[in-house]
Amino acid sequence: EVPGPEASSSTTTGKLITPATGISNVVEIYGGQFCGGQEAEDCETFRTRYLARKSYQPKANFEWIKSKLIEWPCVTRVCIRDCSCCPERGALDLFVFFDGTFPHGIPPQNVLQDLQDWFFGNPQGFGFGQVEWGVTGQFYAATAVPVNITVRNLPCSSSSQVEEIKKRIAGLFDNLCPGKPICRRMIDAVVLQVLGATCEFDVEMLPVGSGSEFCEDFLPMCDELPVAGVISVGG
Repeated sequence: EVPGPEASSSTTTGKLITPATGISNVVEIYGGQFCGGQEAEDCETFRTRYLARKSYQPKANFEWIKSKLIEWPCVTRVCIRDCSCCPERGALDLFVFFDGTFPHGIPPQNVLQDLQDWFFGNPQGFGFGQVEWGVTGQFYAATAVPVNITVRNLPCSSSSQVEEIKKRIAGLFDNLCPGKPICRRMIDAVVLQVLGATCEFDVEMLPVGSGSEFCEDFLPMCDELPVAGVISVGG
């Protein structure tokens, strides 16, 4: 084989150093995937380079993104900004949350800007941050929307059952991503889990300050994060 950069092209020709009987010593080389050829590259050097390329794994998958962002102090979770949004094609639009550090885990804009410069680099797309060349994106701040929930007509429930229902309803909001719904049936399921078979109770949900239309289920707008508001459970 003729070594060198020409071997990196889609096809090229070469000659066998030790021709085999009955086989032409002129060969056609398909080297389109063997980029980075050198003028004097022995077999072991080529093998090492080729296997290293085969073992390469792109970083820009969501699991890697989450694990990398969790390295930033106090980041607890990461969400993709999707739902009804229309992000720029190819860009990573993300939410990050600092649960236990900021109210509802939502960081202020200056923290998001520092995180954005660290993760995507400045300017973006040149591999100056944690992501690779060509990867761009933006971190968004969610808007917290309290959802008040009232469960009525539970005259036979004990105080411990009432507290358990409140606890479980509040838990529905844990680790929720912006734009994800809170449905009436989710509340129904909580009550039935605690009290067993019962049909007489009523549930009312009221989002406070949402720009979304509301019927029985709360379907928040893209950047709205449903959070637990006032939870009332009684007879």
